[in-house]
Amino acid sequence: MSLDPAVQFADRFSADYPEDANAFMLQKGGWKYDYEKMSHEEIIANAKWDARPRYCAETFQGFKDFEILEFGPSDGYNTLGLELEGASKITSIEANVGAFLRCLILKNAFQMKTKFLLGDFLKYLDTLSSKKDLIYASGILYHLVDPIDFLLKCGRISNNIFIWSFFYDPEVISTLDFERSCFSGEVEEKTYAGRKFTYHKRYYRPEIIADPKYAGGLRSYANWLNKEDLFAAIELAGYKVQRLYLDTHSKVPAYNILASKEAIFIAAVSAKSGALFPPILVLTQPGLSATVVIPAEPHSAAKVLTTWLRALFEVRYASIWPLVLPASEALPVDIITISLLLPANSRGFNARAITAGPTVLMARVCMKLAGSKSSA
Repeated sequence: MSLDPAVQFADRFSADYPEDANAFMLQKGGWKYDYEKMSHEEIIANAKWDARPRYCAETFQGFKDFEILEFGPSDGYNTLGLELEGASKITSIEANVGAFLRCLILKNAFQMKTKFLLGDFLKYLDTLSSKKDLIYASGILYHLVDPIDFLLKCGRISNNIFIWSFFYDPEVISTLDFERSCFSGEVEEKTYAGRKFTYHKRYYRPEIIADPKYAGGLRSYANWLNKEDLFAAIELAGYKVQRLYLDTHSKVPAYNILASKEAIFIAAVSAKSGALFPPILVLTQPGLSATVVIPAEPHSAAKVLTTWLRALFEVRYASIWPLVLPASEALPVDIITISLLLPANSRGFNARAITAGPTVLMARVCMKLAGSKSSA
């Protein structure tokens, strides 16, 4: 008589009492933070301890309504952190099969809303046609063979990006035996938009790849950028750094980088007549973050301008807060700043002025108060 299947094939069945802990144990030894040893409360505390999702929630206006594209979630700990900060529309792509399964276990245990996909996110980027509000790329750049090409592709599909990345610092690396053994000394010169960049080749040692907790790239090596090239590449992709945090948790230096594309509207309202002067639009690319500056008095002007911009640009996110500038005849001290995120297909200003590319363009628009027409 044959043995019961649960005995004969113990690795294919579980006869334990049903609970989430059983699923976490399926990946025992693979979890970065040993989640198989933690309670639900401890896992949530661990996800909240990581400040990176919080940085995004604090920096990017409209974050809770963002469509977020996350690359390389590893075990999903930052994905969980993003959801705990209020994000509800996340697509997350992981190429490591074990890490992908751990993401699904985490999703099931905490009823996460994120859609996890298994595969190479670079191939996904090549075919993506729709815009995303935020790209979350934590621990990605230094695992890529061509990090600048990646950033340029990100710049085409999102106005906001979060990057956590190591950068190449020869002085620091020369003091670390392990890191020194990974860098071969090989460099490759790349030219983008007339600027030369240097790729520093770093190989994955065999014992690192064999580790169940391996969280590296798909190739046997990756190319690192030094600090100057890193920020030049981010700027080349059309982004401006909004917040920057140096991360010293490791002996190798790293940065938390929160960057957006920006345009600036400048408008002035006469405190005496309430007439709205023509605003000036400084536009670097379509689909940008924008800031509108207008006097706080009269308040009706702020409401009119906000309503007009929302209708004209189909603005999705807007917020208002006080700001103080030096007094002048044309611009009173108390003003209101309205921060907006404009869609990539913005239209209604001078359509000919709204073109792709890094060239800074300026367009004037004549406006009047409520009930009047505007013209470009």
